Amino acid sequence: MILKRMAGVVMAAMLLTTFLTGCSSNGTEQSDGSNGTDNGNTKEAAAMGRYLEEDVVLPEGITDIQALCEMEDGSLRLAGMGENYTGGVWETKDQGKKWDKVFDYPEELKGNEMKYLTSVALSPKGGAAAITTDYSKVDMQSGQGAVETGYWTMDDSGKAVPLPVALGNSSGGGQSTNISNQEPVSEGQEEGGADKLDIQMSSREMEEADNTEVQTGAESAGQSAGESVGESAGESAGQSTGQISQMEIPQYLNSWKYAPDNNLVGMGMDGKIHIIDPANGAVLRSIENSDAYFTNTGFVGNTLAAYAGSGVYYYDMTTGSALEKDEVLNEQLGTNNENGGISFGGGNSAVLLQGGKEDNILYYCNKDGIFRHVLGGNVSEQLIDGSLNSMADPSVTFSNLSAMKDGVFFLAYWKDMSSHLVRYTYSEDTPSVPEKEVKIYSLNENAEVRQAIALYQKQNPDTRVNYEVGLTGDDGVTVSDAIRTLNTNIMAGKGPDLFVLDGMSIESYQNKGLLADMSEIIKKVSGQDGFLENITKPYEKDGKIYAIPTRFMVPGIQSDKKNLDGIKDLKTLADTLEGLKQENADKDILGSKQPEDLVKRLYDTSASEWIKEDGTLKEDALKEFFTQLKKIYDLDKKEQTDSYNSITMNISGLSHMSGIADDSMSYLAGTTMANIGNINSINDLMQVVAVNEKLKDSGYKTLDGQASKVFVPGTMIGISSKAANKESAEKLASYMLSKDAQTVSQGGGFPVNKAAFDQIFTAEAGNSVPGIAISTVSENGVDLSLELKWPTEQQAAEFKALAEGLTTPANTDSIIREAVNSATDSCLNGTTSIDEAVKAVMQKVNLYLSE
Repeated sequence: MILKRMAGVVMAAMLLTTFLTGCSSNGTEQSDGSNGTDNGNTKEAAAMGRYLEEDVVLPEGITDIQALCEMEDGSLRLAGMGENYTGGVWETKDQGKKWDKVFDYPEELKGNEMKYLTSVALSPKGGAAAITTDYSKVDMQSGQGAVETGYWTMDDSGKAVPLPVALGNSSGGGQSTNISNQEPVSEGQEEGGADKLDIQMSSREMEEADNTEVQTGAESAGQSAGESVGESAGESAGQSTGQISQMEIPQYLNSWKYAPDNNLVGMGMDGKIHIIDPANGAVLRSIENSDAYFTNTGFVGNTLAAYAGSGVYYYDMTTGSALEKDEVLNEQLGTNNENGGISFGGGNSAVLLQGGKEDNILYYCNKDGIFRHVLGGNVSEQLIDGSLNSMADPSVTFSNLSAMKDGVFFLAYWKDMSSHLVRYTYSEDTPSVPEKEVKIYSLNENAEVRQAIALYQKQNPDTRVNYEVGLTGDDGVTVSDAIRTLNTNIMAGKGPDLFVLDGMSIESYQNKGLLADMSEIIKKVSGQDGFLENITKPYEKDGKIYAIPTRFMVPGIQSDKKNLDGIKDLKTLADTLEGLKQENADKDILGSKQPEDLVKRLYDTSASEWIKEDGTLKEDALKEFFTQLKKIYDLDKKEQTDSYNSITMNISGLSHMSGIADDSMSYLAGTTMANIGNINSINDLMQVVAVNEKLKDSGYKTLDGQASKVFVPGTMIGISSKAANKESAEKLASYMLSKDAQTVSQGGGFPVNKAAFDQIFTAEAGNSVPGIAISTVSENGVDLSLELKWPTEQQAAEFKALAEGLTTPANTDSIIREAVNSATDSCLNGTTSIDEAVKAVMQKVNLYLSE
């Protein structure tokens, strides 16, 4: 089902790439767990009571939750889809223990490879409404044709009736939107009509495409237009990851909900909110805000709460007029929203909103938990701590929240290519704060750590994991500052129980006796699953292991096979690239890179060769690095403009600047002759393989620099010898090394757990990857389409042989990296000499060592 259902994402992505050129805090009160009511409990009573998370088994065959709704009688309804585009509506009267089918989706709503059920809304009074999108009249090669959007209502028998919603100049029973390459909308030009682009992804499709990111330097062209109630029209909002240009923003609905008065409230692709009469499809009023692109709504009586990346806005449902902004709520939420940009579908959001059973109460859910807020009040009460359950999991995307009248909460989320449903029930006998605690520290924010913590705490509700990050990026703290603070806290007995040592000097902490031996932990996990010994062996010292990576990355180079043969180290790399430039003077070799970006791609394979036994640097080795770095930089230092719009798939939230997948489209287009970077995940590997298959004579290999057979350790962990909670730290470390934790990845490297490493290659060998596709056409008509596939058995075996042959850990000390970065720009741009750059690095590192 996933493969078929995700064909729609490939189509939507093709349309996207054709037409897009870029596409507890203040005011928060910790709840005592009393279901959001003041009960006058004493401090002793407040020490007990907490919401606990339980998984809810979905109706048989359902993999995609499209809507949740509490009915007037207190039961819960769920709309969902499963295999072969089939689905329907189910009801439970016992909090999800048993599901009874209400009706199957009618024939009009059933999908196929070209037609998708984009959004479903459930009414508390019974019945439902749906939006369908049909691509059957679109030529997916040219991007030309009509996309038909249909609107429907259903009663409890499942009978579908067309709803003639009319937005813009569309009319009757749905919309037929014609796709074509359009000129920019000129000032004063009348907008509307049939000649508009339709780009459609359902909420599940958008998540399965895993945050496709469209990157460009182009500016947004034009504004959406049309009469509306609320703030005047302006630029399409706010916190988007890309921009729409050279086209009119299409006017159609991509999701909707039932309001308390049973009207439908739809989210438009144009960023507007439309209130619709479900009886006749009439648009009663439209709401827009030039400062916000709305992605989610909730209802509190007659007040509409609308969420955008820039905050929550209130509107009067009767008039559509804007109400006073709730500063307390918005201060609590902040404007940091990784999912708050353009929403192509039915409701996935960083924040979910829902009205409460009491008057004037709004519930909201984000990564921090579930909160209760009185409209206009001065606090937001945290009912459920997200850090103790699935809400903190970085791979989770929220889709539906239902706050039941009996105080139970249901949360639907999307993860691992399918929907999940959890129930939060208040337990009076559970301590309000977990009895055990473990503190973990990393220099930089680490998504793999967040992932592991969320999974671990779900399995261990008696333990709170406190995660501290040294460098937040918000306070001007440098690497040196953060490490000094950490060391001070350790000496004062306030240090972490578990270190994430990425960017830190493992040798320094080991030599000072600050790391405990992890041999027994590693032996136990190894006995169950095994480890990649080439990755773990380098960390053994006198039979003991004081630190171990939980993941690793593979430095790689991609080029024509004949070019790869001569590349043995950093010097031969520079010589080979120089030869390519002489043969292809009109082309970039690696592309016009900023100095720091080039360092990121070449640093890992050389830095370990600069270090003497006493920790100081080898001057001659460092000079050789800068010499070859400048030689490579000078090949492409003149900026050139690619002949196509660069499209990058940001899979699983990846943003590794040194990832080999980042420049794969430039290499595929022939505008660069080689592609260098770390292979950070199986997704990166799939992209490398897909490009090679397209180019036929292209290949890839592991990259050696001044060091050979290098791997880049990731999420390196070590237990503090001064840990206050040693047993909990050991348990968490064991979990982070387990198959259970390592088969789930945020793109920060391959598992070191052998069973997990093998599993990620065997699960779907040779199959297409649902929805992961890249497609665009260059100005000269070159097809740059890619369909990613899981590696075949042979491809997997080839990569595993390369990975298992790596034996040299890259040096990841941030002090050295920071010193090299600070000297690179002026050196590569010629304002300082290589000797001066080397001297500057030596001075900074030696000064740090002397401290």
